[in-house]
Amino acid sequence: MSNWSLKNPPTYRTDAVAGPEGWKDPVTGEVLVAIGGLTTKKAPLASWPTFTLAVPADGTYPAGTTLTFTVTASSVVAVAGTPSIDVTFGTTVRQAQFTGIDSTKKILTFAYTTVAGDDAPSGIAVNNTIDLNTVGKGKSRVVDELTLNSGETIPAASLTFTVPATAGIITTC
Repeated sequence: MSNWSLKNPPTYRTDAVAGPEGWKDPVTGEVLVAIGGLTTKKAPLASWPTFTLAVPADGTYPAGTTLTFTVTASSVVAVAGTPSIDVTFGTTVRQAQFTGIDSTKKILTFAYTTVAGDDAPSGIAVNNTIDLNTVGKGKSRVVDELTLNSGETIPAASLTFTVPATAGIITTC
């Protein structure tokens, strides 16, 4: 028996796309819900968690300094693999790697240790998304994922945040 009724209708994400197979994820094309004689899958969320980025304090950082970035999610998340955040020093793009998640399962930590050549006299720049890296093919494929307690994977397009001012984070390497 379905738990869907006129009193409890399914809700759909606003970005879900209707197709002949059912409602689909606009990024992956995965069928989220199908109605009728087709196989069904769990209903998609009406909205995804939001993410907030915190950056290191303004200052001048020499080579060998670890810069820590934290991303706070509005809901509990789980992390698989090693996602990253792109950080630009001048014209050089580096990756702050995922280093862990706190006990609340809402605060993700990313870190990058500066090296010689990471000069950013006008301040660093930080990308506004968490990068999910995909490596390999078939069964050996490894995909970084952020998921919710329900087990539903948060699409990469939803892993964005507003970057605070970073012009005062200067590196002299």
